[in-house]
Amino acid sequence: MLSLEPVVALFAGVLLLSQEITPLRVAAAVLVVVASAGVTLTARSRPAGEPRRSTRRRAGSRPHPPMRR
Repeated sequence: MLSLEPVVALFAGVLLLSQEITPLRVAAAVLVVVASAGVTLTARSRPAGEPRRSTRRRAGSRPHPPMRR
């Protein structure tokens, strides 16, 4: 629903501020909506109960040494 915010802002600008609808503004709103839909549709879901894994390391952190058995 939040991905439609640029479209709402475009119409609010037209209705409340008397702005013009230009092809550039329409294209910008459409690109944001399409990008948001693409991210939502291609997001991988993880099984329930599986913890979220971070792929980023904190600045200055070192990798853990291998576990000994």
